[in-house]
Amino acid sequence: MKLKLNLLFAFLTGLLITIGGSTAVAKQAATSTPTALRGTWTQYHPSEKSYTVVQIKPHSISYHLEKNGKRVGGKPAVFTFKSKGYHQLNVKRFNHPNAQPSYQLNTAHHYYEKLPQMWIGHQTIKGHRYRVLKTYEKRGHRVGVFTPKKMTVDATYDYGTQKPASFLGH
Repeated sequence: MKLKLNLLFAFLTGLLITIGGSTAVAKQAATSTPTALRGTWTQYHPSEKSYTVVQIKPHSISYHLEKNGKRVGGKPAVFTFKSKGYHQLNVKRFNHPNAQPSYQLNTAHHYYEKLPQMWIGHQTIKGHRYRVLKTYEKRGHRVGVFTPKKMTVDATYDYGTQKPASFLGH
């Protein structure tokens, strides 16, 4: 009798633990951009003698083209957490072994609507080592390099046939 009572008690305890564990609160989505990525970043395009300027703020990302110090191409593209469609920020973090984490910042169905995957890395440019913002898009074979100040050097490089896991976060 005592054995049956102990088994019943153990069963009920296990059941309560199982039920209690399944009602855990889901992890909340990020409500701000990663601190490491924030700032104004520029990428030089030598063929057009222009810059792509990316401004990453706590609650928005905007980018535009500049030529001769003036914005060209109309209004900047702005992504926020409150926007609709592919302009809505949705931060997803990817951890890489022995490397910096990278971030996908929006969800879009088409490659031309998607912000590139971004991470912070270091790059030697003209003999100086800089902290840079690196970007990766699945199309093409290039890693974009954005510097924290305007430079007339294109530090973008090809990753060739390497698999993304070998260079993301480095």
